Amino acid sequence: MAHPPFHLYTDAQFASPYAMSVFVTLREKRLPFDLSTVDLANKANYATDYAARSLTRRVPTLIHEDLMLNGDPVPHKLKEYATQQWQRASVQQWAQLERPPL
Repeated sequence: MAHPPFHLYTDAQFASPYAMSVFVTLREKRLPFDLSTVDLANKANYATDYAARSLTRRVPTLIHEDLMLNGDPVPHKLKEYATQQWQRASVQQWAQLERPPL
């Protein structure tokens, strides 16, 4: 089974409002994603493996293909992406309707 295109890293207590905003947006837009938690209380954000994924070692971190976003801008960028994807899908759907039958 292929992995979803998004991977969201959030704090283990789910206390970050930015992480919650990203989580809700992913669910609302029905974008498939994997979820991992980072235990900030035990400084897991300073672990080498997380530092390799998150340059600033903050949450939320959202990874999409080769793109990595983290911190405060993630909710805004995700909403921007989802809107572009929806618009692109709408255009494709209209284009299919306008094609003559084979």
